[in-house]
Amino acid sequence: NTQSCEAGGRCVLSFFTFPSDEEIRRKWIVAIRRKKFAITPHTRVCSRHFKAEDIREPASERGRRLLKKGAVPALFAWNNFSLPPPRPGAWE
Repeated sequence: NTQSCEAGGRCVLSFFTFPSDEEIRRKWIVAIRRKKFAITPHTRVCSRHFKAEDIREPASERGRRLLKKGAVPALFAWNNFSLPPPRPGAWE
């Protein structure tokens, strides 16, 4: 689960801007799989599309959730919001 959910069932969503690093930005665009996708300074991606380990929780209650360096959105409707199982090694 990529959301931060509290005991009362309230889930916290965050929205992240596109990275300025061109290589990571390109990975985001490929992962999102949208045709004619125009990115503006206001374009955001919801935290639900990131793995929990890609999100840094704030140190304080008023802090913002941040993405870890190099994080790429991976959870989408086209993959049922899940990641493919890891490929078995040659010895398995």
